[in-house]
Amino acid sequence: MLTLLLTLSAPVHATPPDTITLSEMVEHEGLPVLDAGLLGASYRELVTELGGAIASPSTTPTHTLGLDGWEAGIYEELVFTEAKLREEISPWERSHPKESPPRLLSIPSLQVRKGLPLSTEVGFRVGWLQSTSTGVAGGSGRIALFEGYKPLPDIALQLGYSGFIGHEELELGVTDLTVQIGTRVPTSRFLGITSGEISPWASFSSLRVQAAPRISDEVRSQIGAVDFRSSGDAATTEKPLVFPQGALGIRFASQGVHFTMGARWSPAALPAASVGLGLVF
Repeated sequence: MLTLLLTLSAPVHATPPDTITLSEMVEHEGLPVLDAGLLGASYRELVTELGGAIASPSTTPTHTLGLDGWEAGIYEELVFTEAKLREEISPWERSHPKESPPRLLSIPSLQVRKGLPLSTEVGFRVGWLQSTSTGVAGGSGRIALFEGYKPLPDIALQLGYSGFIGHEELELGVTDLTVQIGTRVPTSRFLGITSGEISPWASFSSLRVQAAPRISDEVRSQIGAVDFRSSGDAATTEKPLVFPQGALGIRFASQGVHFTMGARWSPAALPAASVGLGLVF
């Protein structure tokens, strides 16, 4: 956790070394890449994987906070950029200024939740893609469809949005519709803790990624880049990218302090793991 706090407080480099750059895709190892079809597929893959990486992480248990409840936490998410078999050069490598992207994309973030009436709540998140000039900001709304009827599990529905911010060449946003199932179990005395609870959960999400390159027409043509939007010029626009994602998580909470771990996976994007520490009050 100390590493996470230091990461959040570290200054941003004047020239961030790991910021993805679409215009870098037009050449590789000093040679021009002339296959627009190949680069177009790589661009699509990059948008898909980046969208999955910045989407709402698995850090929230199924039960809601209640009308008077607040929660705040600091989280570290790690996205495994090389945990995927590829037949071609990675889009992360093609878009990296030095063609040597990190194996782990680190996203430290601050998250806040507020309980509302009728088993609903809202949440906000802001984070930074470490060693880049970019970040993520977003929010979500949740409602408990079924909550507190033991021994039956809790069920919640979430609608969230995460935006990719600070990038000069790519506009990107991800909407998630998530169904979550979980429970919470009181714990007996352990290591001096007299009261606490464990909250495991599982979720299934449908992610919808919209993106638009902010590059010259010449570079757009060279890499076969298109807008992924609901409407636009048919020659340069395709429908938003939609794909599923599954996640698991568990939280240990006692006396207003929680420790949370989560992991998520998608057949289209990249696996990721998260860990966080926070307060509930």
